[in-house]
Amino acid sequence: MTDSRSQINIDELDFSKLTELILPAPVQHGDSVTAFLTLANGVQDVEVQVKTLSPVGIEFVAENSIAGLTAGDSISLALSFGGLATDLSGIVVETTAVSEQDSRITVRLNQSNEKRLDDQERRTATRWHCDEKFYPTAIASNPGRYNDYIYFSIRDLSRSGARAVTSLRNKFILRGMRLECLVSFPMVTQISMEFEVKNITVVSERGKDLLSVGLEFVTATEIDLSAVAQYLIQFGDASTLEELRSEQLYPKSIAKAVDYSFVRTDDELQEVIELRYTAYKQEGKIAEGKKVLADAYDARSRIVIGKYKGKIVASARIFIPEFGDQIEQEEYLQLPPECSRREDLVEVVRVCTHPEFRRSDLLVSLLKFIAITCIQARRYTVIGCATKELLPLYTKVGFRDTGIEYEHPELNNTKHNLIIADVRRSVLGRDVGPIVWNVLWKDTAKYLIENELLEHDPMSHVRVMIYKMLSPLSILARRRSNKPRRKIPSPTGNK
Repeated sequence: MTDSRSQINIDELDFSKLTELILPAPVQHGDSVTAFLTLANGVQDVEVQVKTLSPVGIEFVAENSIAGLTAGDSISLALSFGGLATDLSGIVVETTAVSEQDSRITVRLNQSNEKRLDDQERRTATRWHCDEKFYPTAIASNPGRYNDYIYFSIRDLSRSGARAVTSLRNKFILRGMRLECLVSFPMVTQISMEFEVKNITVVSERGKDLLSVGLEFVTATEIDLSAVAQYLIQFGDASTLEELRSEQLYPKSIAKAVDYSFVRTDDELQEVIELRYTAYKQEGKIAEGKKVLADAYDARSRIVIGKYKGKIVASARIFIPEFGDQIEQEEYLQLPPECSRREDLVEVVRVCTHPEFRRSDLLVSLLKFIAITCIQARRYTVIGCATKELLPLYTKVGFRDTGIEYEHPELNNTKHNLIIADVRRSVLGRDVGPIVWNVLWKDTAKYLIENELLEHDPMSHVRVMIYKMLSPLSILARRRSNKPRRKIPSPTGNK
């Protein structure tokens, strides 16, 4: 993503020029701002009267006999700000006598505890840029002023915090202060999070000067981090699911970030073949020296593709035979009598997902799209095949193991079992339990019934209503499935 901002280093900018950008705000009667100056001996703290305040500087009045400050002195302040306490440090840039006893002290605040090297990244956690069309926003009540609010637009996120920008009019933002923010992640959720301000700089975006504020999560719950992860998988610049998981960020759903369609170009077909090779190679289904996983059926089938940010990460081949056509698996076995009617039959094979997107709901979303495609075509008997390791997965979602086993010559002679499903029965919950139905088929059934693509009898209607009442159980199951487990069959799918 193109970054159109330029950054102004506050620590190196002349203070007089800086205050032209950020005019300090006067501290008025009723503003809950108090400050204590730590003297050179480090023992005695003296209360001083704060006159003006900004994110980069502070002015206060102190007695000459107590402070004895001159330009260039380093100071420390304990500031109480709307009930929040923060420690500040800075350099005196000017002292002005206001009476024989008192002086007005102008201080440039330090923005970091230690000097940063030019080639040193301030953050240790990986950070991802947000999509400029869908920036998250945050709003916080100003702790120092009644009925005043600070509005942030978040530019990038990490597991530990965020970088946000806000208007220069927000004077009462200081390093160390904590803000309780209502954060809105577009198309995802809205949550409450507490941030601590870690650094403040001035940036210019499209000719407009703004405050750039480094924010750190004070306490981030599992729900908070899940919201961050879900936003990043949909609108961040993360390239894979594993990239987020490496930072212990687990999105609830990858499916919301994947767009499904069918292969339309030679380039897309080539990418599908490469995905098949990548997925099956990891499972030991590629014979030594074999490079191509394509055949004549590809030209006669609908090849489903799921794209994540333009990259194909899921695919399946749907072959709809006509009278007299032979499906691929008939080359290796004889179909059972129930599969004799070609006008009811669909063969779904070459199901695969990218290894870096495993242990997510990607396969579930692919199966949903396949089911809708089959029902729209008025083909309800779905034939596929699965290895022994994946049989429990497919029988759970509605397939039936026929017990017919064979060695697939195109997939390194790995043993596969023929599986069959009645897609109508699965979608209506007749061949699956309530938890699986809520996770997999609930939204699909709603879509198909509302669009009059799927008829259901009174008993099916009652079953669906009962299953919907048990939907809270599916939420727990989905949360558990989103976390990586030590050992799980990789869902490369059918052959």
